[in-house]
Amino acid sequence: MMVYWYRQAAEQGNAMAQNGLGWAFASGSGVPQNEEAAAYWYEKASEQGYSYAQLNLGSRFARGKGVTQDYETAAYWYEKAAEQGNPYAQFHLGNAYRLGRGVEQDRETAIYWFEQASNQGNKDALNALRSLTAPKKKPLAVKRKPPRPQSKPARKIKAPMFTWNL
Repeated sequence: MMVYWYRQAAEQGNAMAQNGLGWAFASGSGVPQNEEAAAYWYEKASEQGYSYAQLNLGSRFARGKGVTQDYETAAYWYEKAAEQGNPYAQFHLGNAYRLGRGVEQDRETAIYWFEQASNQGNKDALNALRSLTAPKKKPLAVKRKPPRPQSKPARKIKAPMFTWNL
């Protein structure tokens, strides 16, 4: 029933409904799963500036689900959503810059986007930020346990000597 109303609203141009219909097709919730249909509806909503659809469409392009894998297009849609303050898109865009996927690798830009996302409570971005900005530590010398002291051999009990007086 939900999908019926999503479709009605989506066909009238409601971006939130278009994103919802994309999610329904992506997950197979209320409709048969269809990756191409999911990408289609995410794109419709993305073109209207709906940041969560832009994030979803970017993820489709990054993974090649329903579309041909294209990191450059993924980064484009992540950036559109990130600029609107979407913390998940900011995290994914930070990763794109960290790894050089679809954009030129740029540590400082990655840090910027991870900071934006972590300031909104995105824990994955905070962890990524920490890994990029943590001071480099010298590897610790391997500490070996001291050798065990040689234990004394168990005391041998001598068998008593018996003499038989016969």
